[in-house]
Amino acid sequence: MKILLLDFTQDDQSWQPILELEDMHIERASIEEVAEKVEHNEYDLLVINFSTIEEEAPWIERFLKARIRLGQVPPVFALVRDKEQGDVERAIVAGCDLVISKPFSSLDFKKKALLFER
Repeated sequence: MKILLLDFTQDDQSWQPILELEDMHIERASIEEVAEKVEHNEYDLLVINFSTIEEEAPWIERFLKARIRLGQVPPVFALVRDKEQGDVERAIVAGCDLVISKPFSSLDFKKKALLFER
């Protein structure tokens, strides 16, 4: 399974359970890189950290909706702060297929990711 982590920041510990998955191919992208990476690569899953993209949220929503209309986006998971008001709703409106509250375990993420494997 090939996964793209969007808005990856090295010091954000919320990514750690995903990075621990040795049997999955993990790539990272900044917000500036995501459109090109998705256009030129086949990903099985996009993962967006909604907690760290406050300023870019409208851009992400427009990007996802446009790609979904064209049928060009793999499933999208959103990582949200545990019990944070608004993040879950914002992720759903943006077009995410699944919302995962932080913290979460590697096993929990893998089980959910495999449900979307092509």
